[in-house]
Amino acid sequence: MTGEPQRSRGLFQISDCWHPEVSDEVAFSVSSATEWALARMQRGYAREWSTYGRCKRGRIARADLAGSASPSSAGAE
Repeated sequence: MTGEPQRSRGLFQISDCWHPEVSDEVAFSVSSATEWALARMQRGYAREWSTYGRCKRGRIARADLAGSASPSSAGAE
């Protein structure tokens, strides 16, 4: 983090802070960005596009604080 404003660019919202190696030309090109993102995913970085794990952990923690220790009840909505 540089303290400067950050941008997430293109179809895959590629962060210019975390991925300065990706040019705007690549980030805003559907085919180039897709190739870049698929390569990241194939190398095991699919979590860069997912907040599910963080959201699920937060919901379980809030349920535990409310007195429900069961993760299954935290996800029931």
